[in-house]
Amino acid sequence: MACYTASGFSPSDSARLHPSREYYANVTAPIAPHPKLVFSIKHVALDFWRFVGWNPSITTGHHQQLIEAECAREYEGKGAMPSYVANGIIEGFPEMGERAIGLKHVVNSPQIVGLWVWTSGGGWAGAI
Repeated sequence: MACYTASGFSPSDSARLHPSREYYANVTAPIAPHPKLVFSIKHVALDFWRFVGWNPSITTGHHQQLIEAECAREYEGKGAMPSYVANGIIEGFPEMGERAIGLKHVVNSPQIVGLWVWTSGGGWAGAI
């Protein structure tokens, strides 16, 4: 199932580094791993929308990865009301059904070195 935005961008687009496992592998493979080189990768394959699937680039290759998550998403009120997304990020969002993947599925992978979150803000206007 592809997921499209108004611009037509889809996680299945092969010419994108972020959502394409093959593209990510081809770009990063020639780069020698280094202890001070860490790739920051969104946990989802597009933008921080709940219905977007897990990012297939996570745990790909030999480089360290820091997983990025947004906790005060603009389409959910930007923190103005309770919106508990941590469980979905950790366990996988239930609406993804059998395709639900979360941090618990990759936390022990040697590439994963941490998690950083947008605790407030998100979107083009940041914390506004």
